[in-house]
Amino acid sequence: TRISGSLSPTRVAKVFSDTTKALGWKKKVAAHILRHSFASKLVKNDVHLVKISKLLGHSSLKTTSIYVHSNMDDLKDAVNTL
Repeated sequence: TRISGSLSPTRVAKVFSDTTKALGWKKKVAAHILRHSFASKLVKNDVHLVKISKLLGHSSLKTTSIYVHSNMDDLKDAVNTL
């Protein structure tokens, strides 16, 4: 905001909702998806899972693994390193 320099979670959700509606997206998408994208992009850039876990504020790698998504090309690349 103009006063504090930061956005409240409610305001972020509102902006995200308004934007997805303006784009004509039918599926409801929450701003929380940004955490998933952030974690997945870090993995794709070879950032260690422990560091990602700390960045997301998780105490468990199991929780962090929920946020990390790999596509088939990523999995093939991993196998090809053998």
